[in-house]
Amino acid sequence: MASWRQPTAAQVEIVQARYDERAVIQELIGQRDAYRADPRAYDALDKDARWAFGKQYEEVQLLLRDDPTLSYVPFDKQVNFHSTVGEARVKMLIAGNRGGKTTPAAVEAAWWAMGTHPYIWTPRRRWTSGS
Repeated sequence: MASWRQPTAAQVEIVQARYDERAVIQELIGQRDAYRADPRAYDALDKDARWAFGKQYEEVQLLLRDDPTLSYVPFDKQVNFHSTVGEARVKMLIAGNRGGKTTPAAVEAAWWAMGTHPYIWTPRRRWTSGS
């Protein structure tokens, strides 16, 4: 019997595409942060490069409006938490105080709700907005 826990090759490709898209977006966000930290680096860009970056970042802003989890960049231990697939119905992330547990749990819940998990295959949502 087929299980949603065992993704097909097409589903694995979809997850990889989500992951790749997320990596590009996070790279642009990191570049923005670098320019904010050192405005002279941005000023050193020629006019065309500044325009291209601005246009790309504008597109990222629109994507972030639809999916705020795109700005979430997990640590290595959090990636292990997100990418674990098992037969258990409950996942646990155990860490000390201020160890980064709440945000990954909230983001994980959002990914499952939206059906956009970038590390594992998640079933598509069965409802649409407005219905």
